[in-house]
Amino acid sequence: IERLILLCDDEFTTVLHNKLLFINRRWKEIVESVQQFKHDDSVKKKRDEFYVGRAKLLDTLDRIDREIHDHLPCTIKTLREQENRLYDAQAELDMFNQTIQMLSKLSQTIARESGEVNASTELNSLLKICFDKLHHIQEYLPIILKRNKILLGYLQKFDDDLQKCQQWFNEAKQLISQYSIQIPVKRIEDFLEQHRNFFADMSYYQSLLESKAKLITTMKKSNENLVPLNFAPVDEQYKQLVNTFEQISHQVSYWEKEFTLHSQLWKDFHQRLKHLEEWIDQAQNIVKEKHDDYAYLIQKHKNFFQIIDDEILHGFIKSGRELLHIRDQIEQKDIQYLMDTLESKWNTIICYAPIRLLRLQYERIENIIIKELKQAEDELNDELQQLEKQYDATLILRRHNEHFQLNNFQLNIETHMKNLYSFANDIRLKEMDNTKHYENEQIDQRTTKLNDYWTRMQTKIDNVRKKLQTIPKKWQEFEEKFHLVETWMTTIERSMNDTLNMDVSFDQYKLIVNKFKSDVQQVDTISYHVKNLSTLLDELIEERATDDPTRHRQRLDGLLGRYRQLLNSIDESSQRCTVVIPSKMIHENSIQLNISLTNISNAPMNFRDLSDVRTAVQGQIRVCDVLENFSHQVNELVTRGNELIKQSMVPKYVQQDIQNIQKLYNEKVQSAQDSLGRFKRLLELWERFDANKRRYQQQTERLNNELTQLKSNQNSIVSFQHEIDNCKYLRTSYADLKLILDENAQYLQTISLNNLLPYENLQKLKIDYDNMIEELTEKLRIIDGILQDLIYDNDKWTHFNNELKRLETLFREIGSMFDAKMFGERGLEEKQQILEVTKKNI
Repeated sequence: IERLILLCDDEFTTVLHNKLLFINRRWKEIVESVQQFKHDDSVKKKRDEFYVGRAKLLDTLDRIDREIHDHLPCTIKTLREQENRLYDAQAELDMFNQTIQMLSKLSQTIARESGEVNASTELNSLLKICFDKLHHIQEYLPIILKRNKILLGYLQKFDDDLQKCQQWFNEAKQLISQYSIQIPVKRIEDFLEQHRNFFADMSYYQSLLESKAKLITTMKKSNENLVPLNFAPVDEQYKQLVNTFEQISHQVSYWEKEFTLHSQLWKDFHQRLKHLEEWIDQAQNIVKEKHDDYAYLIQKHKNFFQIIDDEILHGFIKSGRELLHIRDQIEQKDIQYLMDTLESKWNTIICYAPIRLLRLQYERIENIIIKELKQAEDELNDELQQLEKQYDATLILRRHNEHFQLNNFQLNIETHMKNLYSFANDIRLKEMDNTKHYENEQIDQRTTKLNDYWTRMQTKIDNVRKKLQTIPKKWQEFEEKFHLVETWMTTIERSMNDTLNMDVSFDQYKLIVNKFKSDVQQVDTISYHVKNLSTLLDELIEERATDDPTRHRQRLDGLLGRYRQLLNSIDESSQRCTVVIPSKMIHENSIQLNISLTNISNAPMNFRDLSDVRTAVQGQIRVCDVLENFSHQVNELVTRGNELIKQSMVPKYVQQDIQNIQKLYNEKVQSAQDSLGRFKRLLELWERFDANKRRYQQQTERLNNELTQLKSNQNSIVSFQHEIDNCKYLRTSYADLKLILDENAQYLQTISLNNLLPYENLQKLKIDYDNMIEELTEKLRIIDGILQDLIYDNDKWTHFNNELKRLETLFREIGSMFDAKMFGERGLEEKQQILEVTKKNI
């Protein structure tokens, strides 16, 4: 607009200027309106914030106040929840004070910014309501918390032992629900004891309920001046406990009376039942008692059944009928059955007692007969056992007659049998009832059985008497033949064992074989006895003449097996004897030949000199000739032995004898030939050694004479060269003797390596050799000394003669020099030189 004003004329400039002023004024108004709007909006927001904060605070305080004044049920859960809420509210009280202060400041700001006169009063009155309510809450909140804490302690005490009490109530109800009178009578005592043991704690639980009632009264008194609580849940819970306890107490009293009544009736019934059962058991034991002394049984039976107390049965029946009225039908049947059974047993025993007395008298006679017959049977069995054990038959027969004939055994048994038949008829007449028909038949059967037993015993007595008269003779015949066969087998076995003895001589072995053949000739007779033994033993076993037939059978089988084995052994021994005799002959010849060859020994090696060696060679030649003479005997023995070995059952020693004698002969021949060769070789070497020794001694003697002559010529030497040549010749001659000694050394080494001489003889030869070596060495040393002296003296004399000749020549030249007067004509220096040369030459 300002640029347009500059460009436009005045008219438009004024219009534009007015427009500009209008726009500025309107802009200022709009700006002021906007600012006022913002101010009013800010005040409005603060006022809204004040009212919202105050409303929230007031709602919270109202809620807390309602919580404080609420009529809650008096339970731990409710009070615990209220306590938690009140503690949360108590924690927010400081925040509520801060909120009120903040709202107070906010109200002052609103009153100041709004400019309203009554705004501050209105807002403060609203805050006064919140402040009063907060003050009320701060006053009552600790009181309510303290009350809740006290009541929670009381409620906790109230709940203590309630679970235990409730559990006891449940167990009591469960136990009572199991109670029933309709149980076995024997279990009533157990139920009563279990009932009393369990409900012995009722007084404890009654006092526990009384303490809970006092605790409820205390809780109500402690809350009288405070906000009331609803105690209906506690009262209801206590009422239920009391009602349950009263119900249980009523049922406990009822069941204890019932159990006590049934127990008393059962005890009375049980005592009478026990008394009756004891009497019945005692009566049955007396009726059924078994004893060897029947007189004792009869007297005991009379004493017991003479006086019978009927009250035992009647008292039991009365107590049983009283018990029947209070039991169920099933147990009534059992009790009635028991009563009927025992009454039936009572009546049966009372009725059976007289018949039992007759039976005892019958059984006494029966027992006497059985005992007598049993003793007779034992006597017969004992006699048979003694007969089987082969005791003296005469004594056994005498014992048999004494027991069965002299003691009237048969007459006594006949008398007892008549008495037995009499008692059996009496029992049959007493028991005319059909129900006793079976027992009568038993009496008849026992009587008949006993009569049959007596008949069999009579037959057995006759049979035993016959056996006592016949069996001992058969045993005697059996033992005699058995002993005869056994003796023959022992003899023939001894003879066969003797034929196995290879250590005896040939003549003794012939006698043994002849005895063996004579024993073998009895084999037919022994075979007949063996057959009779089998027949006799079969008859004895069939007649039961032995208590151990297996042992006798095994004994005879052992004898027969030994006999059969012996027959095979006899054949083998006979064949062996036909082979052993020539074997023994070969063995004897081999022993003699072995002794002869063993006695042949080589010539001894103890030599003193060469003549002993020659003698040993001649002796060894004779040994070889003797061994050659044994060649025919050895070959013949080997030939017969090889032919015998081809046969069977030849002793092993035959082959060993042949091998040993052949080996010994070959060893002897080989040893003799080896010794002869060694002796001949030794003789040859020793002769050469002695020949060299003699030649050495002869040459040594000659050379020693020449050496002596050489020593004697040393004082009168004419020519040293001649003496030196003689000395060298003499040394060469001595050195040539070393060859002879070397040959002897080789001979000694050969003898030593081949062990041709004993150590002592070899040492003697070595000593001779060592002496010759030592002597030769000494001679060579002496000759070497003489030769060195001669050479040294010869060199001295040669040097002396040469010097002498040189001086003589020099002296002649000097003499000729002076004789010719040539020396004086020479100059002084020349003379001086000649004198120097001459002096030097001299």
